[in-house]
Amino acid sequence: MNQTSNWLPFFKQSHPSIKLILLWNLLFCLGQGIYLALYNLYLNVITSDYDLGAIVTTTYVCYAIFSIVAGTMADRMGTKKTVLIGLIILVIGLLGSVVVHTTIALFVWSVFMGIGQAFTVVIFVPLLTEYSKSEQRTRLFSLAFGSGTFALFIGTASSGIISDQLKTHFTLLTEDSLRIALLLSILFIMLSCIPLWFVSGFKQTKAASEKRSIPKQSYGVITRFGIIKFVDGIAIGLVIPFMSLFLTNRYLLEPSMISSVLAAGTFGTMIMMFLNPRMTTKFGDLKSLVIYQAIGIPCLFILGIFTNLWFTAACFFLFRSMYYSMLPIQSKFMMDKVHIQIRGLTNSIGFMMSTISTGLASSLHMYLVVSLGDRYGYMLIFMLSAIAMSISIAYFYYTFKRKEVSSHRSDSLSSVRIKSSESRSL
Repeated sequence: MNQTSNWLPFFKQSHPSIKLILLWNLLFCLGQGIYLALYNLYLNVITSDYDLGAIVTTTYVCYAIFSIVAGTMADRMGTKKTVLIGLIILVIGLLGSVVVHTTIALFVWSVFMGIGQAFTVVIFVPLLTEYSKSEQRTRLFSLAFGSGTFALFIGTASSGIISDQLKTHFTLLTEDSLRIALLLSILFIMLSCIPLWFVSGFKQTKAASEKRSIPKQSYGVITRFGIIKFVDGIAIGLVIPFMSLFLTNRYLLEPSMISSVLAAGTFGTMIMMFLNPRMTTKFGDLKSLVIYQAIGIPCLFILGIFTNLWFTAACFFLFRSMYYSMLPIQSKFMMDKVHIQIRGLTNSIGFMMSTISTGLASSLHMYLVVSLGDRYGYMLIFMLSAIAMSISIAYFYYTFKRKEVSSHRSDSLSSVRIKSSESRSL
């Protein structure tokens, strides 16, 4: 079967729980698309720049801390219950920030939102891994991330239009139109609970539940993965959470135009995700990751230097498409590298390291913009992001390429020894 076609038959043949999880992911990502496009704009209207940076940082730090807790809870309570609890906490946080928005209250709600995000997102990859075979994962991960990204695209593209239309037709303040649009995102997240509720409980077989020896190499892989995700988080935290503010401050765009630029990047990501199987078949996982980053990193330099809106839109389109479309490949690559008993731990640590560094970088972002101004502040931010991304992919390629070479040499040596033993016996 061609790897880039026949997605519908592949979906039909999937486990029933996978279908429900994918439907949950669609609704959840639809709500997330609206939230991600508008929430920082909403905070920008009702708080100061310093408070905005601190609130975003608080969300990411709580996300990081509770990533490990989410993995532990999933092991004890089950994945479905953990995600449902996370959705309830996330809805409370979002609803609270929209209804009661004093500075202290926003910090409290940001804690709820960080916890809710950790409980809903962190176990998604291990969940898909559990219901798939190794040879199916590239296609399944591409389908899962691609369909979710399509929902993000719809949510992001429509969010600014909804906000602007509400403001125009009902003569609302910007704050009120953004608040109503955010309530719509809460509605979609609440609806996502319905398919998730019908997901079957995940029962371990006796063989799977028994303790088995875990190779020491797996812990080395976790350490390297944690380092890579930490550096990645710095690069992303400097740029992605504040793209809507960047477009507002540099080009004075309305929410509808901002959501169009963000949605274009999301649409490009979706297209690239469905091309992932062809890329990995032709180049392999590791080289595909390097190719994506080699295209995306120069775009960060251009974003920092040029002030033309079309250049900015094109470079953001390329960078976002390349970076986020590589994440399913990276996730699949890491899940295949570690022992089955610690896949959840691996994913949790990856999320934790990434969100900690993203939160720290978010604070640095606001400090640089306030201290250096829009022009030089953003220039330095994009340069630092590009440097961090370059370090991450260089380390990733070096450390795992070296391990693959060592593994091949070890296999070759073992083969030679076996053949030598056979010749002696003859």
